[in-house]
Amino acid sequence: MIKKKLSILDIFINYCYLLLYKKGIIVNGLNRKKAFIILLFTIFIIPSVPSYASDSADQSSLSTHTVLVEVASSQGCSGCSSWNAIINNEFLNGIYDFEFVEMIVYDHLWDVLNNVTYDWNEMFGISSYPTSVFDGGFDFLIGSNPTNLPDVLENSQNRTVSDIDAQIQVLWYHPATLKVSINITNNEPYTYDGSIRSHIAEIESRYSTSQGHFYHNGFLDFAFNKNISIPPYGSYTDTKSWDATLHKDAHGDSFGDIEKDNIKVYLTAFDKNGLCDEVVITQPVYAPQYEEINQSVHNRGFPIRHAADGDWGAAQNFTSTQDSLSSMQIYLRKFGTPEFNLSIELHEDAITGPIVETFTFTPSEIPSSWKWLSLNMTNDTVVNGKKYFITIPPATSGISTSFGYEWGYAFGNQYDNGAFWFTRDGGNLWRDLPTMYEFTFKTFRY
Repeated sequence: MIKKKLSILDIFINYCYLLLYKKGIIVNGLNRKKAFIILLFTIFIIPSVPSYASDSADQSSLSTHTVLVEVASSQGCSGCSSWNAIINNEFLNGIYDFEFVEMIVYDHLWDVLNNVTYDWNEMFGISSYPTSVFDGGFDFLIGSNPTNLPDVLENSQNRTVSDIDAQIQVLWYHPATLKVSINITNNEPYTYDGSIRSHIAEIESRYSTSQGHFYHNGFLDFAFNKNISIPPYGSYTDTKSWDATLHKDAHGDSFGDIEKDNIKVYLTAFDKNGLCDEVVITQPVYAPQYEEINQSVHNRGFPIRHAADGDWGAAQNFTSTQDSLSSMQIYLRKFGTPEFNLSIELHEDAITGPIVETFTFTPSEIPSSWKWLSLNMTNDTVVNGKKYFITIPPATSGISTSFGYEWGYAFGNQYDNGAFWFTRDGGNLWRDLPTMYEFTFKTFRY
């Protein structure tokens, strides 16, 4: 490709135009020389954490691939904090085509924080922090070295790579399981022998730097970390479920509290020399749920409350037709100002059988108008053909008013494989009316 040679002034004016356009100060179509004049009056808007990009315009258009930057870091390292801010700022500027992930090896006391990052660190023999690994080892930057960052990024993104396409999909299963599905296509006429790493990272990390700031893109674990071989013009596919509750750091702290919108997952293909050919990232989306039972007929509401004749409770049983129960919905509202929380239990086999799940809502979380209330299961495994009971126990003792909650119900036998249950004596005696009424509810499965 023949490129027009630009003067230093032209390059600088183009960069000024790009900077003002990204900040929303100018709109597309404004003359670049006018943009340069505007910059002279808006120089004070330069961000507090500087970008160290070169004076050229958007370099991502020249990229052969997205660069992967893995940063070996320590919570006890003072330079690691500033470097995380600098590289994140460069990423947000969008001038270079790269993704980065912070491989936090040590904690504030320089004890191992994550055994997986420690093994990765040993693979490269890293002993200084921060150390940034570009494209699996094509280049390295040791220390917080902002002036050299643009050149290394530009050289990395312009290197020759194999023609590899990668796709990744991540489904979120409540409460904290990722189903990671990948596909890698080899567009070359030769066998692609290499490896893959699929980093799972928190966009805002749970771990803080030495200056008290939370890391950007803090690594947790690998979904995949393995060798692969793809025939000419062939594809490689794989799927893995990663349950965060089963993984923890070297301190023993579980990752089970991850949040769906704070997770990003990478997929990187490395050639036989360990150099990056392709990297893609994505965020989880909710796994699709399929409706199993829909009893949505509603005629009246049954009160769960304290009354003069006793404390009222309600239940509806159903029979599972699958081995998965991802969530349930019940149709209800509150009336007045209840003095007690709404507690909902799922029992197995009988109305007083083992409790499978418990859900608790404060009065402020329940609307005064009729709404579907979602109950998300923490464990979606159930037994096909077994009876389960959605139970709202009576109000707790010490309630002085009759305000409470109403669960919607319908007249008649709307659902054959279950029954309407109620108690008015605090749960000592439960009665079922299987052909007269049915509570309003739905169940879902994955």
